Amino acid sequence: MTHHMYLILLAGVLVVAPVENPQQILDVGTGTGIWAIDVADQFPSAVVIGTDLSPIQPSWVPPNCKFQVDDAENDWSFPRDSFDLIHSRHLMTSIRDWPKYIGQIYNAVKPGGWVQMVEHDFVLASDDNSLAPDSALRHWFDLYHTAMDNMGLPSLSHKVSEMLEEAGFTEVSQKVYGLPWGPWAKDKKLKEIGAWMLANSETSFEAYGLAFLTRVLDKSPEEAKDLCDRAHKELRSKRVHVYNSHYFVIGRKPLET
Repeated sequence: MTHHMYLILLAGVLVVAPVENPQQILDVGTGTGIWAIDVADQFPSAVVIGTDLSPIQPSWVPPNCKFQVDDAENDWSFPRDSFDLIHSRHLMTSIRDWPKYIGQIYNAVKPGGWVQMVEHDFVLASDDNSLAPDSALRHWFDLYHTAMDNMGLPSLSHKVSEMLEEAGFTEVSQKVYGLPWGPWAKDKKLKEIGAWMLANSETSFEAYGLAFLTRVLDKSPEEAKDLCDRAHKELRSKRVHVYNSHYFVIGRKPLET
């Protein structure tokens, strides 16, 4: 659903980096492999590799697409200067050492090649003050950040562009989109995205919340489930108009390094 929402947002564009005729593409943390598969179809002359901890990708894929089980936090085995494009999406709570991670991306990209990173923050905003200070929805997100800090996984989505520059990437640019959680926006495209965000949240509050509430913050299973239910109930109501920020960041490795 997230992949579909981004296709709506970008009018079907998969690669926002101005890469020309890429021949080697890496998708780190590929998940279901849906981005890698679509990009392999778009660039049939390129070899697209998707890596992930879990082998959950389909076996019926384009001939130029392949998947590998790998941990992006370990030392990479790819030779230096291997890829024309490296793509990374929604890994903010999966990577502990971001300077090392981005440094490995830098080493693996060819001179003149591009990195494209997409991350989103877990901070809900409301321009009409419809998110009450004592709301269960706000409380869920506050506890989420407390748990992530306790685990050493603070949200750094807003610092991705800065980290790319510190790693040596040039021509770094960032575009930030505020995507609604629910079909309340007047804009037709945002209203459709909001409907998908609401559908996605049907399982996401428990999928994200039950583990950190019980294992990190010592809530009982009943307390955790109750908070997830109340937060989602608020989100489904037509009274709450919230959104969060999604960061699309690109950077280029200098031709001379």
